[in-house]
Amino acid sequence: MIASDKGHVEVVMNVMSQYGTQYVEVIGFVRSNGSIDEEVSTNFGNDFDIETYNELITKMQQFPTVFGNDT
Repeated sequence: MIASDKGHVEVVMNVMSQYGTQYVEVIGFVRSNGSIDEEVSTNFGNDFDIETYNELITKMQQFPTVFGNDT
C-alpha cells in the first residue's frame, strides 16, 4: 500500500476487509517488522485529494493541542 506521504507500507488486512476504492484509510497496530495489522479501514472513494489529506496529517503532528492529540 502507498501511504499519503508516498511511502510504502505493508498492511496485513483484516479478514473482513474489502477495499472497494482507490483511496483507503487504514487504522491498526504497527508490528515489530514495520508492517501494520489492520484494525479497521474506511473507503475514501476514487476522487480524493490525497495531498491535502497528507497536509492535514502533517499539521496534526505539528499542532497536537489544536487537534486534541496532546497526550
